[in-house]
Amino acid sequence: MVLKKDERGIPPYIGWATWNRLTRLMKTFVPPRLDRSYFNSLGFSGTQYSQAVRAFLFLRLMDETKKPTETLRQLVMGTDEAQKSTLKSVIEKAYQPFFTSPGPQNATLGDLETFLRGQGAKGVVDKCATFFLAAAKEADIQLSPQLAGEFGRKTGRRIKGRKKGQPKQTEPAVRLSSGQSTLSLPTGNIDLGVVSYVAELPEGQQDKWIKAYIRVSKALKQEGM
Repeated sequence: MVLKKDERGIPPYIGWATWNRLTRLMKTFVPPRLDRSYFNSLGFSGTQYSQAVRAFLFLRLMDETKKPTETLRQLVMGTDEAQKSTLKSVIEKAYQPFFTSPGPQNATLGDLETFLRGQGAKGVVDKCATFFLAAAKEADIQLSPQLAGEFGRKTGRRIKGRKKGQPKQTEPAVRLSSGQSTLSLPTGNIDLGVVSYVAELPEGQQDKWIKAYIRVSKALKQEGM
């Protein structure tokens, strides 16, 4: 069964750690209907239940009557390799327009956010992006340099703890010049490969792009990615 866009709702914004815990607990038993009592028995709150149901609908893992699909059973009950293969197929189908153009291997963070907004993700774009990037990483989906592992990688030297009374040390900043303005970016938050990319953007887009990058970076770190 193919769900219409309005029936599927917006892209998943459930926390990736919560998603992993849910799919792990579902391994032993998937009922004919994924109702609230089932999620309660697994120890999930009402908010988590709502987010999971929305995610299952968008990913075509259950229908509008909350009946799980065979694909969902394969995703939670298969071997590790089978689960990864199933997840990749699920993500590619659910986000098909994004995979068609520009494709995750060519996309920027701005491209991803534009797609998510077009799917109705207004106030939860960062969370939707975090879920997609975590799922793509888990499924070994090829991502562009701007969407790949730089988000979770720390750069620069580690600063040791300071004694009381000592001035706080800060990491050096990279300065990007465009026209008459200059944008300073802390290297501890941003991969230097991304800095090169940002430097090529038009002046009016640099600040907006890098702020979005930092938001998603922080969200991924909170998820342990």
